[in-house]
This record gives sequence, C-alpha cells and structure tokens, in this order.
Amino acid sequence: MEKTKVEIVFQVGCVVNSVDQVLENLRTYFELEEETIVIKSSKERAEQGVRVENTYNGRPTDFHIKTARLNFGGIDLEYVEPLNKDGGDPYSDWLKEHGPGIHHINMKLADRSIIDRIMAEKNIPIHILSKTGGLELETYDFRQMFGFIAELGDMVVGPMKDTYYNGEKEK
Repeated sequence: MEKTKVEIVFQVGCVVNSVDQVLENLRTYFELEEETIVIKSSKERAEQGVRVENTYNGRPTDFHIKTARLNFGGIDLEYVEPLNKDGGDPYSDWLKEHGPGIHHINMKLADRSIIDRIMAEKNIPIHILSKTGGLELETYDFRQMFGFIAELGDMVVGPMKDTYYNGEKEK
C-alpha cells in the first residue's frame, strides 16, 4: 500500500466557548509571548470580502469562528470559538457533544494526495474542507483509526514554521 510521510506535527487545536476567556485564563497562570498571539474572526474577514468555502461532512456549510493562535511551549496552540453555539457546523457540534477541549492536531504531509486517495478508497470522507483563495485545509476524523482528528493544510504556521521552511526539516 502506498504511504506518505508526516513531515511535522505543528499545532494542537482546541474548541472553546470563548477565545477571550481562555486567553484571560492563560495570562493568569502562564507567561505568554504576547507578540505571538494572533486573533481572527471569519465573520469580520467575510465582512471585508474574504470568501471562505466550507464543507462539513460533505455538505456546504456556512459558519463563522473566532480563533486565537499562540506559541505555547514551542507548538502552535489554536483556540476555535464557534460564533454559532446552536450546532450544524463542526465546531459548535463538537462543543455541544464534547464540551471544550482538544479537537485536532495539524500536520504537514510530504504528499497529502496519497492520504486523500487512500481515504477515498476506504470511503472515509473529508470531515471539514475549507478553501480560502488558493489555500485549503481539510480534516479527517481519524479517531476510530488513530485516536485523533487530523487537520491537513497547505502550510506550516506558528513557532515551527521557520525551522520547517528554512530547510532544517528532516529529509
């Protein structure tokens, strides 16, 4: 069977009720690198004309999230707050079913198309697909197979990106 290599696991994503409250809690107990905190809202970006196409379990879905990313001990920690708490999208459904906590790990593969082919052959659908301009990310719900949800994107972000893109990654 064809395989691909995981080049780097660089992010842990958590779903939370409130990004602002979590950041306040983190600041209470940890020294944070404030300059690494990046807060974004897909709703604000949509109002600025940034178009995102989302698919959730194979269905087009319109939803908005607020995110905060920061360097936390050398890994990119991402907090995702669904702006709709009623369900019907991946993050509010997660929050309703599981409560706040770890949702996914983000990794860069040597060849993502191999995983896409294998999953298609096994009838394992893409859990979430988001396209913004020329970039896309997808998640697969691998919890039954591997014990985690994997986010597979086109680029590495956070504190590990410099090492990855400056050629210091393992060959």
